[in-house]
Amino acid sequence: MFKHEVACVGDLLKIVNEVAKHNQEHQLYFRGQADSSWGIASSLCRLLNNNAIKPHPVNGMAPSLAYKISHCRLASELFDTFKDKFVLYSDVNIIKGYELNDIDLHVMAQHYQLPTRVVDLTKNPLISLYFATEENMPDTDVSVFILKNGYAETSSSIFQSKLDKARKKYHDFYQLIRQSMRNPSKLSLSYAVDLVKNYKYDLYDLNQDLLLCKGDVHPDHYALLSSLGAIGDSDIEKMLNVIADEDGFNFRQSHSAISLFNTKLQVITPLPINQRIKNQQGLLLFSNIINKPIFEASHFSSSNTITATDFDAGNFSNENCLKIVIKYKYVNAIREELERYGITRDFIYPELPNYTVYMKEKILRDYV
Repeated sequence: MFKHEVACVGDLLKIVNEVAKHNQEHQLYFRGQADSSWGIASSLCRLLNNNAIKPHPVNGMAPSLAYKISHCRLASELFDTFKDKFVLYSDVNIIKGYELNDIDLHVMAQHYQLPTRVVDLTKNPLISLYFATEENMPDTDVSVFILKNGYAETSSSIFQSKLDKARKKYHDFYQLIRQSMRNPSKLSLSYAVDLVKNYKYDLYDLNQDLLLCKGDVHPDHYALLSSLGAIGDSDIEKMLNVIADEDGFNFRQSHSAISLFNTKLQVITPLPINQRIKNQQGLLLFSNIINKPIFEASHFSSSNTITATDFDAGNFSNENCLKIVIKYKYVNAIREELERYGITRDFIYPELPNYTVYMKEKILRDYV
């Protein structure tokens, strides 16, 4: 049967509308990429995996931890250096009287090509289509991703607050049990279990609080379950071993390097710090682990990939990320169509140097 491939802007919008109808009109997020064979990974993830990063030089340390320390130190140094120097440049903040937090600065770093752990998203499918077709490579199909389920959207300030709260909670709890967990005796482990049973826990929301350990482990959650008699000593011991893994290394990391273990991925809505963010209707997808892709290339198959407009959106209702593949032969025509609608380089990148590049290329086309 003939399949109508995605050949113009209207074809993409038709797919978006069908997906939206089956998503109960919940918010959709979009991302465009110049090669349809790629998964979704942050620029920091690519930097860490494409370079031979040396492990942290400590004798007897497990290689996995040695590499993790080096990765985290590199990520932190990149951001800290940017944070120290960005004030030297004028085009940083159009909101008078607002002090940028570290997540806001991540937005700035991302938009000025520093490798970061966040991935650009947009609420506008035309913006994502621009990024997919902006700099197409020869004979390479492009893609637009639709992220539709399993995401928690929050502002930069709220996310920063949640992250600070989680880091303090896990760090303080680990300090409480650390001495007992570093002593391998059964008596010490029993003492740590009693600490959990008597722990004064705070209210905990599994859907809101950030998890800094694997397996949905959170000190308040386990202390609550223990008080209700819902778990026994063996369950508490397993939880303690998870929290004590790597001597609480994760709880000491900044937002640049800390690992998250929430099932729902965090989508950050930045303030319109500059005109670029406003024009792109930009958001940021926070990668849980700095050296791992958010979605591996192998994640995408026929069960979550759309190649034509005549598809059944109901077949994709359980997928949280869809990939739309656009053939190379349509890329130039789509980019020209976007330009007619005002989705141009100088709109996407509204700084003067980018405008002059766009202006030169546009005028030159009339003479060659």
